[in-house]
Amino acid sequence: MRRRRFQKGSLQQRKHGNRRVWVVLYWDQERKRRYQTLGLCSEMTKSGARQRQAEFMKEVNGGESGVYGPRPVLLGEFVESSYLPFYRGKWKPSTAMTNENRLKHHIIDELGGQQLATFSLSPLQQFLERKADSLSFSVVDHLRWDLRSILPVSIAECKFAADSRGRV
Repeated sequence: MRRRRFQKGSLQQRKHGNRRVWVVLYWDQERKRRYQTLGLCSEMTKSGARQRQAEFMKEVNGGESGVYGPRPVLLGEFVESSYLPFYRGKWKPSTAMTNENRLKHHIIDELGGQQLATFSLSPLQQFLERKADSLSFSVVDHLRWDLRSILPVSIAECKFAADSRGRV
């Protein structure tokens, strides 16, 4: 599952029949290239077209609020896109198979929809206690180990992303 990113769109002049028009190119949710006609070039300046582009792209990016920042990362997305690709290279095939199965069936199914930034000690402890009621000590211990390896990787990844943007 890929996460949606903020996009500005590409403002271009195109020819429709005998007339030149302003269009904005963007990517839709199915990852296909689309365009929206903004108006005739003869009736609109480039700055006017840029204003219409900004209004249209607000809708495409999913909000009228005008406040765009990185969308909060969900635990399931992080595990699928960053954690598993990183650890697959370290694990033997048999280890990878059992670890991925355990992660998907216990952690992602139950906690995957929660934002990574909202995790705290108490809810994670409650999660492990619920699992202890129905699973063996060994499986619960592995789940604890999984959480202890996922969360530091997410913190390191967040710091790296912040440093690469020049912010801490």
